[in-house]
Amino acid sequence: MSINIRLPLAIRLAVMILLIPVIVMFVPETAIAQEPLIAVDERGFLHSAKKVFYIEEPVKNKEFVIFDTVNKKIVFTGRLQEVEAGSELKQGDFSSLTDKGTYRVYQSEVGFSSEFVIDDELYHKLYNDIYTDLMLSGDMEETDELEFLCYLMAVKEIYPDAYMNDKALKDRITSLYDKKVPEWFEMLSVRQDVEDPAVIEEINKTAVFTGLLSEASVVFGDDELFVNEYRRTARLLYQYISSYSKAMDRDALYYSLTELYKATGIYTYRRAVDIMKKEEMAKAVVDDGTAVDVENAITGGGVVAGDASASEANVSADSDAEEHHDSAPFKEPTGYGDYRFLGDIAYLTTSFKTDYNQCEAILKEYVDKAADLSNRSDKAHYYVQNDVKDLTIEEYIDNTVILGLVSYILTAHEYASVRDNYIHYMMGLNSDRTDYYTEYLTGNGSEDINKTVCYVKMLFTLAGNS
Repeated sequence: MSINIRLPLAIRLAVMILLIPVIVMFVPETAIAQEPLIAVDERGFLHSAKKVFYIEEPVKNKEFVIFDTVNKKIVFTGRLQEVEAGSELKQGDFSSLTDKGTYRVYQSEVGFSSEFVIDDELYHKLYNDIYTDLMLSGDMEETDELEFLCYLMAVKEIYPDAYMNDKALKDRITSLYDKKVPEWFEMLSVRQDVEDPAVIEEINKTAVFTGLLSEASVVFGDDELFVNEYRRTARLLYQYISSYSKAMDRDALYYSLTELYKATGIYTYRRAVDIMKKEEMAKAVVDDGTAVDVENAITGGGVVAGDASASEANVSADSDAEEHHDSAPFKEPTGYGDYRFLGDIAYLTTSFKTDYNQCEAILKEYVDKAADLSNRSDKAHYYVQNDVKDLTIEEYIDNTVILGLVSYILTAHEYASVRDNYIHYMMGLNSDRTDYYTEYLTGNGSEDINKTVCYVKMLFTLAGNS
């Protein structure tokens, strides 16, 4: 005959409180941290944030504690809750713990979690680490360098309080300017073969650079070099490449035009942008999935300037309907898809007049995406979208960026908290109990991803919290 004696909760907790410091004292640190069975954000939490962890292993004991690893004491006790009825997945909530410090979760059957912090400087520090690493990178591909700088300029404008070394950023842009602008002018001084992919790649990069120079002339509006010489160069470069518009990547062209309009207020740039946006809105998908025009009145998909001797402002919409670009304006993947996002930001943040319907359509697209991500996020899936396992790391980061943008535009707590949940998931609060940020971006990770671009997108996301 066996007798089961269940001690009162207070006694069990007291025993746990007495034993954990002893466990920590005699168990090596490497053993504590080895293959943890508790999923927690390994970076940590802001003091006011919702703080949770997950245990997928079946456990009988529902008590857990939070252990201060510096002061060697228990600072919080709580009970696990079922995420869903009948599910082995358990959640522990310690949101009321707000003191700055370094901690681990402990549960008697699965042991310790990885170490994490509670610190209101958490994202500020992570942002600074990413920013420093990127700025010290000297071996970027040119396309990555351009995207890196374009995202930095967007961060600089949207989040002016986020740390950024203006001189280092200006020097980086100037270095690229000195290297590439003479090459591009020499190349474009003679008619180029649009059937040559290498030529079109250089023209696309030129388009992106005109957008970068234009944005920089706005952000660094007190710097005469940027406002005068660089802005003039951007407009002249655009005149050279505009006659190739039908062969160019549409996202690169869109980014160039939106930034030029934002910097100058010249109507011809805006008209070209509006045509492109209306073109996009007028596309319908037929049963076989191909895109067709449904509004014959829209013409002039390309923007053609005069020859190199023409006036800088001579940028007009091509009215030849026969040469209308017959593919979707924002075709993906092309390698330049992110410039649609950056171009949309430029269009929404310009101080000059814009088309209300276009602004509304842009906002609706991103808000709808954010709302969908929010609606599909639940605690059974670690507070992120329920199909998260079907995403690539790039797609996941892109969703995080969208949530960050919408939380900035709407200043809505709901989207800010969903964005934070996506950050927590990436940092270890996931079913793999893995810090994906470290594994994919700062470690060896996968060779199939563009780490630089993912890195700078994380910078954009964290800037709102830094």
